[in-house]
Amino acid sequence: MACDFSIFLDLSKQLLPSSPRRPPGTGGAAPRRRRSCGGKVLTVNAFTPLARCSIAGPGTYEGLPVDCTPLRISDVILLQPKRFEDDRGWFQETWNARTLEKNGITLDFVQDNQSLSRKAGTVRGLHLQVAPYAQAKLVRVVVGAIIDVAVDIREGSPTYGQWVSAELSAENGAQLLVPRGFAHGFRTLVPDTEVCYKVDGFYDRASERGIRYDDPELGIDWGPEAEILLSEKDKVLPLLKDLGPVSF
Repeated sequence: MACDFSIFLDLSKQLLPSSPRRPPGTGGAAPRRRRSCGGKVLTVNAFTPLARCSIAGPGTYEGLPVDCTPLRISDVILLQPKRFEDDRGWFQETWNARTLEKNGITLDFVQDNQSLSRKAGTVRGLHLQVAPYAQAKLVRVVVGAIIDVAVDIREGSPTYGQWVSAELSAENGAQLLVPRGFAHGFRTLVPDTEVCYKVDGFYDRASERGIRYDDPELGIDWGPEAEILLSEKDKVLPLLKDLGPVSF
């Protein structure tokens, strides 16, 4: 049976009627359509007409720019990925191992989590996991806005018991990298806020620990005074002084 390649050309035209080809590195992973013809399966890149398909060789793509700013506790880093905007909206890379490795950040993330908080003033935290399931986290907001907080609880650290925070929002696109050895929590600033975060250790219930969000010795500024909504679990978390020994 003869193979009529016009079906693939027609498909690519339907998927990309008259739009310009996306610049390399700004389109993410392209949707792909599989079609069989004469017993063979061909894959069509939905972003690029079939006649012009080309990809960079292995190892040549270095990632899009990202600003990395250490906070007052320098192990906690604020990431600001560059957004590329046009009349459709914007595109950004939210994580690229090569880009971050060039900035001295090497993490092997194994799990992604997402939460929805219906009400403004919801506090989730302060949470952590201890060894052998300690976790570093990379936190970002996909809808809404939060005050994101990291507390240093590493024994012997010169900043033990100190905290840093940053405002993360869907609008600003900023991310907070919270290393192992820190308790983490956030407060939502607007209703229906969705938070996504990557972790480099799997969840383990037996390794969970927590600290009261309003521990007076920490004195965390959670933003404008308003009603706070907590889970029953977070209401009974201990103070830092009662946490007991932890290792990471």
